Parts: sequence; structure tokens; C-alpha cells
Amino acid sequence: MNKYRESLLFYVNGERRIIQSGSMDMAMSLANYLRSEGLTGTKLGCNEGVCSACTIMLSKFDTVENKVEHLAINSCLTPLYALDGKHVTTIEGIGSPTYPHPVQERIALLHGTQCGFCSPGFSMSLYALLRNNPHELPTEAEIEECLAGNLCRCTGYRPILDAAKTLARDNRWNQDGAGCGRVDCCKLKAGQDAAPCETKNQFRRYDASQELIFPPALQCMGHLRLASASSIAPVYRPMSMAGVQDIFSKHHHAALVAGNTAFRLQSYADLVRRPHVYIGDIVELQELHLSDEGHELVIGGCVTLAQLLQKAQTISRLGALRDCLARIGNPHVRNAATVGGHIATIPSSSDLIPVLLILHAAVSLQHAVSGVQRTVSLDRYLHDGVGLADGEIIMHIHIPLNLPSAASGALVFVHSQKQSMRKANDSTIVSCGMRVSIDPVTFRVLDASFVFAGLDRTYFVAQETASLAHGADWSDSGFINSTLLETCAQEAASALADNVDRPKYRVSLAASLLYQFWMASCKEFGIDHGLGPRIPDDYLAYTQPKSMISEQAFAPVEEKAIIGKGEPHLSALKHTTGQAVYIDDMPPVHGELSVGLVLSTRSHARILSIDPSQALGMEGVYPKLFTASDIPGKNVWNLWQDEEILPSKEVHFHGQIVAAVAAKDRETARRAADAVVIEYEDLPAIYSIDQAIEQESFFEEVSEIECGDVEAAFASADYVFEGEARCGAQEHLYMEPQAFLVVPKGEDDEYDVFATSQSPHNCQATVAKTLGIPANRVYCRAKRLGGAFGGKDMPPPLFASVAAVVAQGTRKPSRLVFRRDQDMRITGQRHPFLGKWKVGVMQDGRIIGRRVEVFSNGGHSHDCSVPVMNNCLSSLDGCYYSPSAHFVGRVCKTNIASTTAFRGFGACQGEFIVESMMREVAESLGMDADLLRRINLYKEGELSPSSYHIHDWTVPQMFEEIQQSAEYAKRKVAVDEYNKQSMFRKRGIALVPTKHGITIGSREMLEAAALVHIHLDGSVMVHHHGVEMGQGLHTKIAMIAADALGVPLSSVYIPGSSTEVLANSTPTGASISTDLNGGAVLKACKALASRLQPYREPMPNSDFPAAVRAAFTDQVDLSERAFFNIDMIPEDFANKRGFNYLYYTQGVAIAEVELDTLTGAHTAHRVDILMDVGRSLNKAVDIGQIEGAFMQGVGWCTTEELMLDTSSGALSTNRLGLYRVPTCMDIPRDFRVAILEGVEYKHLNNIHSSRAVGEPPLFLGSSVFFGLREAVKAARASHGTLHMDIPATVETLRMACDDGITTIVDKLEEQGKLAKSTIQRI
Repeated sequence: MNKYRESLLFYVNGERRIIQSGSMDMAMSLANYLRSEGLTGTKLGCNEGVCSACTIMLSKFDTVENKVEHLAINSCLTPLYALDGKHVTTIEGIGSPTYPHPVQERIALLHGTQCGFCSPGFSMSLYALLRNNPHELPTEAEIEECLAGNLCRCTGYRPILDAAKTLARDNRWNQDGAGCGRVDCCKLKAGQDAAPCETKNQFRRYDASQELIFPPALQCMGHLRLASASSIAPVYRPMSMAGVQDIFSKHHHAALVAGNTAFRLQSYADLVRRPHVYIGDIVELQELHLSDEGHELVIGGCVTLAQLLQKAQTISRLGALRDCLARIGNPHVRNAATVGGHIATIPSSSDLIPVLLILHAAVSLQHAVSGVQRTVSLDRYLHDGVGLADGEIIMHIHIPLNLPSAASGALVFVHSQKQSMRKANDSTIVSCGMRVSIDPVTFRVLDASFVFAGLDRTYFVAQETASLAHGADWSDSGFINSTLLETCAQEAASALADNVDRPKYRVSLAASLLYQFWMASCKEFGIDHGLGPRIPDDYLAYTQPKSMISEQAFAPVEEKAIIGKGEPHLSALKHTTGQAVYIDDMPPVHGELSVGLVLSTRSHARILSIDPSQALGMEGVYPKLFTASDIPGKNVWNLWQDEEILPSKEVHFHGQIVAAVAAKDRETARRAADAVVIEYEDLPAIYSIDQAIEQESFFEEVSEIECGDVEAAFASADYVFEGEARCGAQEHLYMEPQAFLVVPKGEDDEYDVFATSQSPHNCQATVAKTLGIPANRVYCRAKRLGGAFGGKDMPPPLFASVAAVVAQGTRKPSRLVFRRDQDMRITGQRHPFLGKWKVGVMQDGRIIGRRVEVFSNGGHSHDCSVPVMNNCLSSLDGCYYSPSAHFVGRVCKTNIASTTAFRGFGACQGEFIVESMMREVAESLGMDADLLRRINLYKEGELSPSSYHIHDWTVPQMFEEIQQSAEYAKRKVAVDEYNKQSMFRKRGIALVPTKHGITIGSREMLEAAALVHIHLDGSVMVHHHGVEMGQGLHTKIAMIAADALGVPLSSVYIPGSSTEVLANSTPTGASISTDLNGGAVLKACKALASRLQPYREPMPNSDFPAAVRAAFTDQVDLSERAFFNIDMIPEDFANKRGFNYLYYTQGVAIAEVELDTLTGAHTAHRVDILMDVGRSLNKAVDIGQIEGAFMQGVGWCTTEELMLDTSSGALSTNRLGLYRVPTCMDIPRDFRVAILEGVEYKHLNNIHSSRAVGEPPLFLGSSVFFGLREAVKAARASHGTLHMDIPATVETLRMACDDGITTIVDKLEEQGKLAKSTIQRI
């Protein structure tokens, strides 16, 4: 009988923590525990271990290796009970804003943070890497690998990587004299050949000896038993298999837990009823060694994937296993996930199982009660249904190092491959393990095995293909191409799971991966595959992308200047030290309730009845369901007032909020919401643009721009071409989910509303109308947002109002924080567009007329779809002049969440239609696309179709300059030459210009107010209408104020946005907020500076506070409110003239890419960007915006695909594991950004002659798309005009490269042998 402790013992940041049995939910996540303890620097972005915003360092004593191990792990996946005997280090434990750790300091001061929500996770990942390398700094490649599991939506990753690499031993900008940490560090404006920085203001050196030591008391821990406060089942942590036997003798159906990375595969009800047995610390399960004879590798069931990867890297015969492990999940997941757990819980999507099968792996099992052991082959364990018997544990996995066929003298080749939507941190589409043994003389196949994952619900063994290969001549390329690949494709098609997405691509991948395997094996065996030298030697070798290099070029600023200097974000150190407070970081208010949302499970239906009885009977649930009938004021909202807060009769999309519950905590609220039963009567639903056009389902507004006589132009044109272009939806994927806290103040119907909103005024107004109270009783505040990109502009008033209804009904503070899946289902995305174009062209390439009919998918309500459409139409000219044009736009009404504002706001969709048209026209003419562009570029002073004069036009200048600086012509020739020499890898290079019009949709929004206070100590407080969401708005505003008042930047403080201080604020968006709010602040500061001037002149050597005190003594007002407006009519669609832009922000990009035509995998080798941002207010912030917007554009064009199940209307890609934003491995390997300098602007009357920069660079991300399009053109067996839509995912790219394999798959589809899928792109 084992003795059990009944208290959990661990340390947090060096502080001893003891949690008594039964005192709390022991199965709660470590992230939730830390946040409940006030350590809110650990963020929650996804709750599934993908974004890694929750990264902490877990230290434990490895009893096998007799050393302390430091691991970066996802705290959202780690159960509290797993901490026994561990030391947890959070972001707060390594540094503070006043004394930051070197990691925190470098990421902050080298501009590696914008919104800051992801910054603690990046800092902790890098910190853990340093702690595991105490005697030697890591390499650049190791740093990139360690950060591959962290997602960022703002920065584009480049500054994070550059900052982190100052700690690399092979980086010249490291702690030894280079990379000084100055805000204008030469690293920001010079190439790799620049001299090291001066040593002043040098970064703190990293000294491993100064870190916290592992508590010695944790090196010897005993068995643990805990009762959990919120479940009926206990939790155990045995330290030996004898302890496991003791537990299972009492609890036969206990749940075994080790890494817990597959927790979402299990239901909550199942988890709380079953005792948890944490086996991750059992020594017998952590063995990792070669057998005594050296013939096999013995792997304990609880060995982590990271440990196995490290071991496999030392054994040459396990190259396939090494390559496989390196691409599973992300480093954080591999640090926690165990080999045994991987086999037992996720055989359906496992990348590892196919490789283990071809290596003839076996598993040793032990019954937890009887102790009976048995060893079976992994194949029998999985395929023959043996599996784990009840109570059995995977003790060891055995991998033989000498395969049977190798002993007979045969040549053996083993290989693994994986294809996913992005390079890292992603689940598989199709992966495989393959093995072939051949006679070294005859090349006849003696044995073969081809195992795939991603086709079926479990792994798939291509037995017929392997049987066909047996005895065949492996050097016979005709047999491979005509017989083996076709058989493989047929087998893969028959194995496809029901309703699996991307069926054609998956089948094509199976055959393509087999073909790649054959080529690799021929190289290994020295067989002439007949393809000649057009297959590079490294074609199939798995390697991480080369380490990223970068260059940021701009002219230096005077040392004493403020405007233009590359100041870090004002909150940068608060971001990287976890001290920046977001809505859900605010401490609970006394009596606070959590709001749970009841969501529609129908896409269009009548509500027949709602039964909340089961939910309201749960412990801790407030005894009322809040529905439309509980709204005391108006139950409508948005600009068009065409959407209900809570639906009264019908639901209009899958995921619509139907009702709300309130409970004591978030988990209880979630379960209660899920328990509400709703009866529906289904109604017809429309999902796509094509369906809407067919059924004429449109909103009533028709937008139109017209100039000249298009029909006459077509009649006189030498050529008339027609075509279409489509671009898909895009999820905002701000790192901080939507969050709201509504606090009743107890008298006069007053409410404090804390909201993740770009428009506090709209939240205030909507909440007031919903509650039926005056707006002056609602005070809405937004200190900072963890990203927004337009997604926190229109939707938040609805969500704040739901929380307010609960707060009013319960008279208690109510907090509503979206889970990531809710956020993605409920909130709208970027509008999908379809553009049908017709263009008249002369023989010399001049465009003389164009007509474009545009349709967008607006979802179920107006939202802002009409302004988005108007901006799209106003951008359909692109950078090109034509004397006549006619643009018409309609918004489709469908049954999806209302699509909404997104960075670019329709302009990027319009520009994409134009650029697609230009390329297809050029191909039809047989003309170089760059020449066609050059011929048609606007000239200074020409009129756009909106009758806007093109002034301060620098695109032609940048068009030429970037071609020279990037050696464009030379590289185009090199790309063509490479493509002639390479069969399955093709390169493409493309140049893309952009002009982005700056304005905002209505006249009353072209205004802002500011309130500036000067305190007697000389400090300055600035209030303005804008909301800081990572774009550096407050930083630029503070710089404007400091410059105008002549004070240090450190003297200026901006507390955030509040309707209580400044009423009637305009939304922060459209990239115009610095223009408007900066204008108001500058106006106020100039007035104050003028008042203080008489007091500053007589005392030039005195400090600013002395002048302030002198003025105060003379009764001078030291506060100033200012109002700034731009008096113009921003649009004139009534007369078909479109938007009247204030100015255009312009830029040009060149992207060179490489494409694997057999899989669609690709890499952006180099990107050059030249951007005209006027006279930059902050060059480092502007470069950060350029890079971040560019990468968001790359995601829109390539990896980010939203999928809908058309059988139900449910969003299929509703979490981060299924929706793929780019990672740091997806950014250009050579990333060069420059700001245009030395231009005289004659018409740019903006603040300090600056231009807006937040949105304009996004479209330049399409340069990667168009580069890939060129690569596809080089690969296609059929020539002619190529049509490609956005996003060009790996699926799109591979299927566009038509070849023998795609022909096979097309035939299978024609024959009806491919499964049909209801999961389609939105």
C-alpha cells in the first residue's frame, strides 16, 4: 500500500505554493490558475496550444539524467495537478519594466512588440531556450526554431527575430558590442555590412549565473492524491508503476494523463467523472536508450517527442524518424506530448505512426492491475484491433535499428514526409512513412511499405500499391509513372474518409509523395531515374528554411529631434514583462458573474421554443436566461439598424447569439449555455456569392462609379478581353479575443463598460439604447487592445450590449470573454469578392476603357458592407489610368456572420481584381506584364475615375528605383534560367505597386478632439479619441505633443480612451487616426505652448516645470481642449464619382518565391518593399506597420482559408489549429524594407507631411501570390492564360501545376471515385 500526500507542492517564480486537496479544481489549466493568482502576463489566446501566448517555463528534476530540465510549454494545456514537484517561471518572474531581463529588454527596445498580447509568450520561449543552454548561447537557427510555435498577428515577426538573434552566438548584433539598444540603432537603417553600434546605452548582458535556481526541496517527491473541488473524481500522481497498480485496483476506469496535449479530444463530462492518474513522472516510463545489444532503441511511454527527437538526431539510421518528429506540432507541444500518449490517443491524424510502422516498431504493454506484460507489433496493436485493453499502459516502444531486409544484403531506404498548410506549427494534410528494399544487382523490389496519415480517420496502409511494387524493377520509371502512381491514387481515393475536406488534393498528395519517395530512393541507391540533372541534390532532403536576414533602410534623424525618430512603442517594456493590462487581465469585481453565450446551431431558422431548465438547475448558475424579451430598450443595432441584439423570431447564421446565461465562473457559464435546448424550424439558407447571384439575394444598395464612355472605348479598342477574379474571406485573428466587463455603479442607472472596442462611443451609444437609458449614464473605456484590424470596430457594441443586459438583469458586474472558437464563429471576417471585368486595350498596350462588376458576400446584415464595397470600387483603377471606366457593385445577402471591416477595407480586394486583370491581359497580348504596367501607370495630375487628381504621385519613381536596388531585371533572367534547369521546383518573381486612398466614410467621422493637461511638475497628460491597438498611435501622438511643447517624450502620458473624458469619439480605423487625433493634439499643444512662451523666454536655462509653475502663479490655464476636423465631403456616389480621398499612400514590392510543384509547398526567398509614407513621424513604427501589414497580406493571399460546412452552415475552420496564419517560418528569408526619402510634396497637407501607413502595405503581400503565379506558369504542362484566385493555398498551387498525377486524379473524379465534400471555401 502506497502512502499519498494530499497537498500539491510546487514553486512559482521562486515562491513556494501548497494547495490542499479539495481546495480548488485540480484539473484546471495552469494558465487559468496563474491568472487567478494575478499573474496575468500569461495570456490566453487559443486554449489549444497553437498560439503559445500562454508560454511559461516549467523546470523539473530529471531523475533519469540526474539534472534539471527547463521546458517552454503551453500552460493552457497543462493541468494544475501536473505541477507537483515542478518550478513554474512566468513572465513576471524574470523581469519588470524598471529592471527587465535581457530577453524582455531586447524585444521591447528593438521594436519586437506592437499590440503586446503575444509578447510574453515570445519572451518566455526565448528565455527557456537560454536557460537550457547555460554554457553557450544558442544559434540563430535554434532561436528561429524555438519561436516557431509562437504566433504574432502584428509585427510580421521580423523585428522579433532580429531582437532575439542579438542573443545568438553566430549573430554579429549580439551582446559583444553590437546592437546597442538605442531607439535609432543602426541595425534599423543599415545592412549587414554596417559597423557595430556604439557601446553607449548597451543592452544588459545575459548572465546565466544570475537566474533562479531550481528549489532543492523538489528533487525528491512522493506519491500524490488530491480531491478536486469541482469534480467528483480524485487526482493521483504516482511515482512508480507499483503506485499505478494500487490506484487501478480501486479505479478500473481511471484516465491516464501525461502531456495532456490531446485534451480537446475528450469530453468534459468524461473528464470530471473519471479519476485522473498523472503518469508523467514515473521513472520506468521515461527510459530512452539503446538495448544492451545495440539492436533497438527503447523508448519509455512517457518520453516526450522533444526528447525522442534529440535522441534520433544522434542515430543516423533514424533519419526518417528525426524528420518526422521535427515537424510535429510546435516546440512547446513536443516538450509536453509523449510518445505513448501520441500512439494511444491520436492514431487518426498521427504523423508519427506511419513512420513507426515502416520501422517495424513494437509496443510493450502492462496491465495496471495485474501487472501482466505483453509485447506486440505496432501494426497488430493498431490494425488488428488489439489496442489498449482496459487498464493497460504503453510501457515502451521498441524500434529496431536493423531492418530485416537489410540483414540479407538488400538496399533499404526509409523516408518520411509531411505536407501541411504552412511550414511549421500545423497539423498534417497528408503525411507518410515509406520503406523500400531492393536487390542491389537487379534493382528488383524485395519489400515495400507505404503508410499514410490524413486520408482516412485512421492511418492508411497502401497494401495494393506495395504488392504491385513487390518484384518490380525499381529503376523502371515507366512502371512508376504509369502503374504504381495510378494504383496509389486509386487506393488513396478509396480510403478517403467521409466528407473529408480537400479530397482531390489529398489523393494527389498521396501519389506525389510516393513519386518523391521514389526519386529520393533512386538517389540513395545510385539508380538513374531518367530525370537527369533537373532534380536538385537537396530536393527531398528535409531542412528547416534558412535563417532569416533583413534590412530596414531609412535616412537618419537628428539626435535631438523627436519627430521621425524610431522610438519604441511607449508600452513596449510593459508588453514584454507582462505588466500591460488588457480587459480580461483586470481583477474580478466583487460579485462578478461570467456570461455564457447560447449560440444558434442553425444557419437560418425560426425559433420555436427555448428550454433553459437544465442549465438553470446547475449549481452556480444565475436562475434566469436572458433573451430578446429581457431587453428594456431597443433590440436593434448597427449603422443600418437591421440586426437584432438578440433574435426574437429567427436566427440568420450558424453561431448567432440567441441568449445568454450568467454563472459564478467561466466554465460553469459555458456548460450552462451548452445545456440550453432550442427547437427550430429550418428555413432555406444561402452561403456563397454564386448562390446569392443565382437567387438574386442582394441588399438594396447599388454602388456605381462612371467616367467617360466605356462602350465607345470597347468599340474603338484593338482588343477586348474579359475575365474574373475572386478573393476569399480572412479571419482577423487578433491575439486578444473579444472581452467586455460591464459594472453597474449602483445609482442613477450608471454603468462602467470596459470594452475591446475601436469605437468606445459606438459601444456607449448602443449599450445606452439597449438598456433604455441616456448615453450620459454609460462610460466606456478602452486602454489598449491586443490587436483589432477592424474586427473590433463594428461588432463590439453588440457584445457589450449583451453583457450589459445581463448586468442590468442581475444587478451584478458581468464579464463576457469569448473563447477563440466563439470569436471566430460569431464575428464576421473580411469580405469575399468576385469581380467580373472587361477591358479595352490598344495595340501598344494602352488601356482605354474598363468595366468591372463586383459582388461581395456581406453576410446576413448590412454591417459596413456598403462602405467596404464603395472603397473597393474607388480602388478598382489601381495604379493605372484609363479615360473611361464603369464600376458597379452589389452586396450579397447570405446566411453567414456579417462580414465586416478589415485592414484594407475593400481596397485590397479592388486592387487584386485590377492586378489579376493586368496579368491576364498581358498574357493575352503576349506582352511583359511589367511593360503593360509601365505604359498605363498614372501620371502626376491625371484624373481617377472618381474625378480625384493624382498628386504627389511617386509610384513611377518607386517603380524604377526598386527595380534598380533589387536588381530586378538580373534576377528575372536568373529565375528563368533556374526554371529551365529544375523540373519540380520552380521560381517566380513579381513586382506589385499599390496606391491606397486615405479617408473615412462620412463627413462627421473626419474629426477628432483632444484634451491636454500640463501638471505643475511638468508632466503632460494627453487624452484623445483614438484607441491604441498595437499600431503605435499613442506613441506617435505623444511624440507630436512632446515636440510641440518642447518637452522630453518621457514627460507625456496617455491614459487611454474614455467617453467620460471626451464624448462623441470617432472610430479608430481607416489608417487615419494619427491624422485626425494628431491634428487635435497638435492644435491643443500649440495653444498651450503659446501660453507658456512668455514664461519660458525669460528663463531659457530653467527647466520646463519652472515655467509651468510661473504660469500657474499668474493664473494661466494649463489645460486645453481642441477640436480638429477636415471639412470635405468624402464621397459622392450619388453622382457616380466615388470616394474623394485626402491623399494616397503608395508603395511597390518585389517578391521572389520558390514552389514545389508536386506538393504546393513554397518559400518566399526574398522580398523588397519601397514605401512612400511621407515624412515619417516614427520610422521604426512605420517600418513595423509595413512589415506587419505585408505579412497579413501574405496570409490573406496564401495560407489563410476559411471553410464552411455547407450541409449545416457551420464554420469548419473555427480555431487556430484549423485556420493558418503565417508563422515566423513563413516570412521571407531575405526581408528588405525601405522608406522613400528626399521627396518634395506640393499637395500633402497632413500633420508634419506624414502619410497613413497602417493599411496601405497590406496589398503588397500579394507580390508573393503573383510570384507564385509565375512559378505555376513555369510548371504547367498546358500553356495559355492562367487564372488563380486568393488564397493560393498549397492545395490551389499544387492542383494548378497540371501534370500526370493531376490527370490521374481528374479521371478519378470524372469516374465518381472521389468522395464529395460539403466543406467549401467561403
